[in-house]
Parts: sequence; C-alpha cells; structure tokens
Amino acid sequence: MKTAQQNIAAAPASCFIVIKGNTPGQRVGIVRAGESGYLATTSTTGADDPSMTEAQVIELVNYFNHCLNVTPQQAAAAMIGSMFGWHCQGADPEHPANAAGFTAD
Repeated sequence: MKTAQQNIAAAPASCFIVIKGNTPGQRVGIVRAGESGYLATTSTTGADDPSMTEAQVIELVNYFNHCLNVTPQQAAAAMIGSMFGWHCQGADPEHPANAAGFTAD
C-alpha cells in the first residue's frame, strides 16, 4: 500500500470529477491534489448544463481531463483521495478499483 505522499505525488495538480447524485447543474467538481473535498462548479460556467444526461456529463469531464493530460484513473483516484483521505488504497491511480475511471452506473 502506498503512502499519502506517494498518492499525492501520483495525482494531477487538479482535475475535474463527476459528483454523482448532485442535482443537474451541480454535477461537476474540481479536486486539487492533497486537499480534502472538492470545488463545485455551477451551470453558469457551462460545465454542467441542467439539460445534460449523466453520460454527457461524464463525457464532458473526461474531455476536460484529457485536455489537462489527466487519465480517467488519475481522476477517479483523486476523487477518492479528496473524499476519503489520500492515505487510502483508492487514492492510488494504479489501484484496480480505478481502472474504469468514471462510469454512468
């Protein structure tokens, strides 16, 4: 198991995440390496139009991260690290739980 410092070092400086369960217009967030929680975006930024489906939001987040050279595995690990602590196994982008990145199920 990797340490928190190793997981933070493997994480991108920042990335976009999908916040499942939030209301449309509030489903996209930004995570910063080593920090707890996320910064919520709003529909006024154009990042999550309320008329978008969850699959479209995931596609958009994956595109934003691709533009930042962030892999789906890194984004999924960063979300876990920001929510549950950078010391946990899920904060490691190489952990098998992150293989799929964000999915619609």
